[in-house]
Amino acid sequence: MSTRRDRTEERNFNAGFCVSYEYMLPLSFIDGILLGFNMGQILFVGFLLTTVGALPLKSQKLIGLNTSLFGLIFILTPADMMPELYLFFGITLIVIGPIVYATAKN
Repeated sequence: MSTRRDRTEERNFNAGFCVSYEYMLPLSFIDGILLGFNMGQILFVGFLLTTVGALPLKSQKLIGLNTSLFGLIFILTPADMMPELYLFFGITLIVIGPIVYATAKN
């Protein structure tokens, strides 16, 4: 049984890391969700979420950088972790990203 002093010391130790274990999802829950998908699908959802998140900023340069970065991530991800379709998607993003960035106004 932990005493009040032990809990206070644990809270002070964790305060430097800003971690609250009370509200974290268990890893088995996250793992159970992610096991049904391949890496390409997970990266694609990440790309969509970051793009939608950047839209309210109305920055075409940010969208171009985001597109280029995710294209690079798709290309550098090992081929055995996702279908070849996502490699071609990454090549497409690498081509489109700099075009979007270059056409942005100041």
